[in-house]
Parts: sequence; structure tokens; C-alpha cells
Amino acid sequence: LKLSNWILSSDINNKELISVSRELGFQPLKETKLWKSKERKISQSNQKKDFLFLTTNFEKINQNNIKSILNFLRSNESILIRNLLDYIQKDIEKRNYKYSGCIRANGEIILTILRDLNYKNKNVYSIISGICWDERLNNDLKNIIVNILKIDSNIMFKTYSENINLNKLLNELGLEEYKNELLLVKNSLITRQSKNINKVNNSLDSILDKLNPSGSAFPAPMPTNSK
Repeated sequence: LKLSNWILSSDINNKELISVSRELGFQPLKETKLWKSKERKISQSNQKKDFLFLTTNFEKINQNNIKSILNFLRSNESILIRNLLDYIQKDIEKRNYKYSGCIRANGEIILTILRDLNYKNKNVYSIISGICWDERLNNDLKNIIVNILKIDSNIMFKTYSENINLNKLLNELGLEEYKNELLLVKNSLITRQSKNINKVNNSLDSILDKLNPSGSAFPAPMPTNSK
């Protein structure tokens, strides 16, 4: 047997899609948020001239840090999500776009930004932080988010709803919730096809030859009653 994982993302207000997916065996797993810049620009007080997009703690994804980023993603997801997504190094490479990278502090990765490939008509980047919020992220992440939006205000950011501190930071930067989505998953067991296919049109003689009886081919005598 092997396991096939199905993952579905639905707008949390799409009750019909959620209901149908539940009937098909999908189970709700996590709630996510999509953030976008408000129509008004971020206030000038947040747009300091000395802001640099590439801070000393921000790294673009490369061959030197990609394994560390992969390990960070794996270690900060639940065992269930880790098994469902089953990240490998190629998955990180596919999501390595213009603003993808990681924030490192004291030699350890504390946050990653990766392009989300599930949206064809939207430019979405997922922000993934550690299980516990690291206060060192406040300045560096604000710096990066502000400068990304200064370059392209249409970019959207995706976070987990349970990450309260991260969502609070985005809200303080002047972003607003575009919509909430629900992640649903389904596991299906698939039986492997047998390599040896039974041929039902074999002759009776060829089938009997394969039986290879271990005893005499003649019937055993009837038992006698002992007196």
C-alpha cells in the first residue's frame, strides 16, 4: 500500500465548497490569511530613507543555505503537515523567486519568505516563522516588508492564522486581510497492482502440474474399525 495526499485550499466563506469537500472525506487542517497593502500608501513615518532591502540578516536562497532552510521548514511544521507536504530541496528551489529568502540571527534561521505557487493570478509570498515568535524579527521583517511593497504594492503575503505576533506586525505596517482560507486534506490508500497476473485461460493439465502433491496420487484406504 502507498499513501496519496490530497490538499485543498478554500475561501473560508465558501460554505458550499467546504461542505462538498467534507462529504468527499476532506478534513480541515489549518486556517491561513492573505494580506495585501491598503489603497493608501504606508505612512511616511515608516518609509525611512536609510531602509535597505537586503539587511545584514537577510539572505537570498542559495546552495549554501538551502538545506538549512529546508530543515527549518520541516522543524517548524507539525508532524502531520510535514508528512503531507513532504518538502524536499527541489520544492525550495521552485519557490525561490525575487523576494524569497530567510532571516538569520546568530547563525540560525528564524524566518523564511517563499513564493507560493498555488496562486496563478496573484503574486503571493508565504511567511513562515518559528513556533515561538522571535523578537529579533520585528525590525528586520518590517524593513523587508516595507521595501518589498515600495517596489511592488500588489504583492500579497500568506501567514497562518495561529501566528498572532506575525499577523499583528503586518497589521501594524498598514496591511489588511484580503481573505481567510481553510486548508483541507485527505489521505487515500492506493493498492499496488500485482506484477504477476493470473492467466485464467491456462489448460487444466498445466494447472494440475503446478500443484505438485507431496503424497501419493492414489486415494487413501478407508479406515477400519478397531475392536
